[in-house]
Amino acid sequence: MEASVPVDLDRAEAGAGRSRQRSFDEAEVRVGLSDASGGAIEGFTMDRCEPLYSSGAQEVKWPGADLTRLRGTLLRLRFERRNAGLYSFQFQA
Repeated sequence: MEASVPVDLDRAEAGAGRSRQRSFDEAEVRVGLSDASGGAIEGFTMDRCEPLYSSGAQEVKWPGADLTRLRGTLLRLRFERRNAGLYSFQFQA
């Protein structure tokens, strides 16, 4: 199972009746998985997640971990964002 997280790091900020682009040079998004009770799942913690740094749909990766072993398991996702907006996410089989 592959996880895909669309991340939009480009957003307009309204100011003085006009819009201007903001730059998110230091943007970062990480994802962690936990079980139904909130306990961390070994191999899928935020510190194991490869950070996302750019805008658009991207694959979330936890090196050495296999999402297929979690198929059918109730999961909680936790997103850690720095200078980023997250608008949607989806899992793909």
